[in-house]
Amino acid sequence: MSWRTRFRDYREQLIAAAILGLPLAAITWILDTVSGALTAQPWHVLWFMGPLAVAAWIAWRQVMKRGALRVRGAMLVFLGCYLAVFSFAVASDLLVWKRSTVAVDQAQLARNWLLPARWGDWRYRFARPAPPPDRLVVITIQKPDTAATPEELRFDVARLVQIAAQNGARGIAFDFYFGQKPSNVDAFLCTVVKNAGIPVIAGQRVVKGQAGRMFAERYAPAIEPCFPDERRGHLIAYADADGVIRQVVLRISGIADSTSLSLRVASLLDPDRPLPPGNLLRFVESRDTFPSLPSETLAGLPAGELGGVLHGRWVLVGERSPAEMFHTPFGDRLGVEVHAAAIGALLGGAWIERAPWWSGFFIMVVACYLIAALTAQGASRQKLLLVAFASSILVVGGAALAIRFWQVWLDVIYPVVAVWLLLGLLLVLRRRLGGAGLRAS
Repeated sequence: MSWRTRFRDYREQLIAAAILGLPLAAITWILDTVSGALTAQPWHVLWFMGPLAVAAWIAWRQVMKRGALRVRGAMLVFLGCYLAVFSFAVASDLLVWKRSTVAVDQAQLARNWLLPARWGDWRYRFARPAPPPDRLVVITIQKPDTAATPEELRFDVARLVQIAAQNGARGIAFDFYFGQKPSNVDAFLCTVVKNAGIPVIAGQRVVKGQAGRMFAERYAPAIEPCFPDERRGHLIAYADADGVIRQVVLRISGIADSTSLSLRVASLLDPDRPLPPGNLLRFVESRDTFPSLPSETLAGLPAGELGGVLHGRWVLVGERSPAEMFHTPFGDRLGVEVHAAAIGALLGGAWIERAPWWSGFFIMVVACYLIAALTAQGASRQKLLLVAFASSILVVGGAALAIRFWQVWLDVIYPVVAVWLLLGLLLVLRRRLGGAGLRAS
């Protein structure tokens, strides 16, 4: 083959790839822009993918009817629709199928998944850990007897506030909601909070009201003035469809001043720290654990040791019970430990961001087009398998490097499935058409 013929062939393939890639890029960009308004749940994207799948099937039937395997005409239309389906899946994260928020002080989310989200947790082994959270200390309280009165519970809260203030703590935050039921201790609790001399943050319960609107519940009237909005933080974490908490909700859309407990504390510790884009924080834990001890142990420490534990640190207080234990990529953690990890990630800038839509899209388009072109040219099965395997290694290796060096989450399942499924379809097609159906692409 002369260089002129080879150059013309390369030029035609580049033009075909551009014809294929540019409309797909435009479609995926549009979907990525409007998906929040049109797809409240990932599976809603099926309304877009369904017509594309039908178009791909029609184009596939045309390829079978014409009996020629060429990356032109009907085959190019099939490839375009095929890749558009996967592009929609990437943009919507379809394989998660359903997402829900769950408050870390409530019961766990019922599991409902199409593909286990934990299959992607191998990335956490490559992610850089957060800096040591040396400015935090966690105090856990045993879940009280169901017969305990609001007086007993709020008296315990007031006592912890006094201990923290007297021993030089920078502030104290409670990972639970005080409730709307009044008690005789409310006036005493308010006095302690106002005279503490340190910030005191309380948990805020967010519930769904009429017409599905979210709103924040208020406290008992006597303690309501002691915790203004800027001294409250909601307790919502984000559970994926497999019930594992990988993200914390920093803000809730539609509710004024609905900042998470984690963000409240991090903002008071470091007002100038950067924030992740959006309302979700995909946190990373530190290799060095933060100090954590039961409230019973804290109460029994001598004054000198108390100062060593609390001085200069922010105190996080949470419940210690099986109901407060949640699954995370790092193992089972108490709700208060989830908030502590989120605070450490915010302070150290150690959060994970999703890669832009075009990252996996570009690799997927190139790999699939290359496999289609090689199949049409009669490449051996071994060569096609090698190309598919190399593409998969490139995607997985790129995902490991991206999260290690840039803390970026690159989806691998969609491009890998797209490559191998297409290879299987083309091998079946080539076998059915036989050698007579092979023509230069």
